[in-house]
Amino acid sequence: MYVVKLRGMYSRAMSRSRAVRSGLSAAFRRPAVFAAEVAWRWAFGAAALLLISYSVLLFMSSIPVSDRDLFGLSGVIPGMLPSALAHIFNGSGPKILRLLAALIAGLGLLWWLASAFGRAVVLQELVSQRKQGATGIRILLQINFLRAIFALFALIALAGAFALASRVALAGEAVDSAQSAGPDASVFYLVFLPLAFLVGWVWSTLNWYLTLAPVVALKTGVGVADAIFETAALVLRQARQYFWVGLVFGVLRLLMAGIFLFFAMSAFAVLAQLATGLAFAGLALVALCYFAVADFLGLARLAAYERILVWDSEKRGPEPATPSPQFTNFVTPDPEPI
Repeated sequence: MYVVKLRGMYSRAMSRSRAVRSGLSAAFRRPAVFAAEVAWRWAFGAAALLLISYSVLLFMSSIPVSDRDLFGLSGVIPGMLPSALAHIFNGSGPKILRLLAALIAGLGLLWWLASAFGRAVVLQELVSQRKQGATGIRILLQINFLRAIFALFALIALAGAFALASRVALAGEAVDSAQSAGPDASVFYLVFLPLAFLVGWVWSTLNWYLTLAPVVALKTGVGVADAIFETAALVLRQARQYFWVGLVFGVLRLLMAGIFLFFAMSAFAVLAQLATGLAFAGLALVALCYFAVADFLGLARLAAYERILVWDSEKRGPEPATPSPQFTNFVTPDPEPI
């Protein structure tokens, strides 16, 4: 009896691992698809890094720095650094907010276009599509636009949670001002951390569904709204499969992150003995290798999701075709009048 149960558990585990093996095999068999995935992700990363660097340099060049501030920043007199920084950035809050708003809008637009067109190239080779060409790109643009909007809402919600937690902490300080020398950090974290966890969970869930929705849309040929509903129904039908695939690839990414972190620390410690620039170059090289492995695992997970969709459609079978009125009349003709 126990042997039968163990065999059943083993067969179910092997059945769920078929999607993982199929995704890894599909990623290995298609090096051009992996190259396309790396290309659009790294192109976006390089453009985002340049945009952020240019924004920071533009902001720093617009801040007036006096000779007294430079003397405080030099560290000749200990304790003058905080006051110098406070004097430099005094009154620059509105400018920082405007810069952040422009930077978020620019990065969001850049990610929307890069992810839509880049993922279109990847899915064209990874998924047998019913909708190709301009129709498929339009669907990807719409779905990735929703992802960008939800990411923006998540950032706004996090900013609101931070402001609410700060307000509550300051209110606690005002009530107990005789015993408190500043905002209550415990109250701040008690309010902010649960709200941040809730916002992150909601955003990650919606982002996951919108990541799977393009595969469903291009595979089945439905529109954006129908693809989202089909994705939700598919996940409910194949909840164990998707949970297993997400768990396996999540564990693999954590394992790879730990391994590459060990290599990064080791390389930095060894190369720092030679030259600081060489140490940072080695650190950047290890980081790029990790990003490549993470992109490969992401592509394999996407291929595993596509295989689950194929197996679900094969299990459900083709939908019965509705007979035409001519065929119905041919099989059961109308009775002749008496």
